[in-house]
Amino acid sequence: MKIFLIIPHNNPSGGTKVANQIVNLFLKKGYESFLAISESAVEEAKFLKNPAPVISLEEFKKNCQADDIVITFWQSKIIHAAIKGCPAEKKVFWQHGIIIFRYTGFNGEEI
Repeated sequence: MKIFLIIPHNNPSGGTKVANQIVNLFLKKGYESFLAISESAVEEAKFLKNPAPVISLEEFKKNCQADDIVITFWQSKIIHAAIKGCPAEKKVFWQHGIIIFRYTGFNGEEI
């Protein structure tokens, strides 16, 4: 079992920091875990002291299996499609804040 946390980018932001911390917590507890990034630039979060391991969304799609866990907190159509299309039986959408985006590029309420 692997745990994938999917985010749109690994650029400096509070959400990126939290995502890296969550993946590192899973690793510390002994779970194989990765950040999957939907942007084309897949890099470690260099602004952090302890960045999490990063893979592309394409790598995630190739490596995701039924016993894996997938977590995201972002509503983009690209991320949503990747999660819907993967075989993982446990999928978590973690909504923080109160905004449900309903404009171009986001699935909003469908999620």
